[in-house]
Order: sequence, then structure tokens, then C-alpha cells
Amino acid sequence: MDDPTRFSLASLMEQIERATGCDASFHDLSGVTLEVPALKLPARFHAHHGPYCEAVKLAGGQVACAEHKAGVNDRGSRETGPFFRICPRGMEDLVVPVRSGDDLLGCLYLEIGRASCRERV
Repeated sequence: MDDPTRFSLASLMEQIERATGCDASFHDLSGVTLEVPALKLPARFHAHHGPYCEAVKLAGGQVACAEHKAGVNDRGSRETGPFFRICPRGMEDLVVPVRSGDDLLGCLYLEIGRASCRERV
């Protein structure tokens, strides 16, 4: 974040990735990243973008990934705090539901499936 008085979700997610070595993404369930300038994200932050996840999707796993993630986002609507999930391909994520009052805006995913990341989360 270049200007400390100006928040940028994209800059925050880049800092999270640098600090943890993990891939971060935000599944926007409300359109907030399209409507609020400070919350706009580059396309790569809207989906898992680690090398393993990209390879799985390119090999035909996109539909299964999307279906599982929809269930996880549904769980996020019921959870009161962060939780872990393991995708059908064995990658583990820390999922953080992001709310405004009672409304679920989306879920922040931090891919921690690599042992090097697990110790830093």
C-alpha cells in the first residue's frame, strides 16, 4: 500500500501472499469488488491461482472445483469465524468469511496446502 491513508484490497492481498508465501483469493458473493474502488481486484485474486490449482483446472477439474467451492461459500454463510477446508484434490485452505453486518460479502481463501505455508499461518 503506497499511500497509508488509502486502503487497497489488492495491495493487502499481495502483502498477505508475500508474508506467508501462500496464494490468496477472494470469492466475491456480493459484487463488492466490482462496485467499491478500494476493493477492486485483479482477475488473479478472484480464483485460486497457485500452480497446482491452475494445473488441475486446465486438466478439466474446473467444474468440480467450482461445485466444491460453492459448498464452501455456503458454509461460510453459516460460520461465525474462519475455518479450514480441504478440496477434493487435497489442497487445504483457510477460509475467512467477510461480512458487513449480517450480510456475507464473500470469502477470503488462503491456500495453505504446502507445508512451508502451514507454519506461517
